Amino acid sequence: MNIFVSALSAKALLNVQQNDVKRYVVNIVICIIAAAVRRNKLVAKATRSDIENVVKLWLRYAADRSGGRHARAARRRLSLDRADTDDSDE
Repeated sequence: MNIFVSALSAKALLNVQQNDVKRYVVNIVICIIAAAVRRNKLVAKATRSDIENVVKLWLRYAADRSGGRHARAARRRLSLDRADTDDSDE
């Protein structure tokens, strides 16, 4: 909790310029993830760069993990096709 509180101090947030907000938030998130990862004895000596690369790799493929988005889109297309054929029958 100390990392989170110090990273989000009010003074630090006020001094961040608007165009640097995204970089600042990403830095906070990486710091929190790195602190959590380093609590695990197996990866306690992982560098910030190592952790950041693994997070980037995981997030790169997170958009359609397990094909959920693709399956939902296919079901939606199928239901729309059925609705179109039902409308044309009338």
